[in-house]
Amino acid sequence: MTEFRFLNGGDTVVKLNGEVLGGVKKAVCRKNNTINKIMEFLNETPVASFAESSYVVELEMNLADIHFFDDKNTFDNIEFLNNQKSVRYSDCCVEQIEGIVNPEGNVDYRVKIVAERRSVGNNDS
Repeated sequence: MTEFRFLNGGDTVVKLNGEVLGGVKKAVCRKNNTINKIMEFLNETPVASFAESSYVVELEMNLADIHFFDDKNTFDNIEFLNNQKSVRYSDCCVEQIEGIVNPEGNVDYRVKIVAERRSVGNNDS
C-alpha cells in the first residue's frame, strides 16, 4: 500500500458508489492476507499454499442519520480521491455498524466495510 499516500485528509473526498459521502471524520484502510495451505492426508507438510487478500475500510462518521447504510449492505465501490490519485475498493460489504456516544454527548458511528479488490489510479475528475 506504499504506492499511494494521502498527505492531507482535508484534500481527500470519499465517494460511495460515485456519490460524495459526508460526515467522515476518520478512515482506516487495511489489507488482510490469508494463507491457505493444501495438505496431503496424514501429512503435515503442505503440498501447496496460496495467498488471498481482502481489504477492510473502517470509517468513523458523524452522521445525523445512520440509516444511510440501511439499504447498502453491499455496494459496488468506495473511493478515496485527492487532486492527483484515487484509491478504489470494489465489491464491498458492510460488515459492522456501531454507535459510540462521545463525552460531548454526540453519537459517532463506526462502519466496517470489507472489500474484495483495491485499485490505485490517476484521478480523472
